[in-house]
Amino acid sequence: MVKKLFTIEGMHCGACAAGIEKGSGDVLKKTAGKISREDIRKIAERKMIDLNTDNVEEAEKIIAGTAKSMGIEVMDYF
Repeated sequence: MVKKLFTIEGMHCGACAAGIEKGSGDVLKKTAGKISREDIRKIAERKMIDLNTDNVEEAEKIIAGTAKSMGIEVMDYF
């Protein structure tokens, strides 16, 4: 049995980039922080080996969706 090692959790990096410790408790009413598209790209490039895609733009969408679900606003993206 082969064990796969994963890179650091994607949104742990996102939370650090946004300057927060954890996500928002109510993502519809309160934002926990903001993150730039450049930061999203850096996280996506780092996480590419763990994600289910070979395309950087698709990886950015995955990371941005995770950030949005945590209450982190992605600047200049959608």
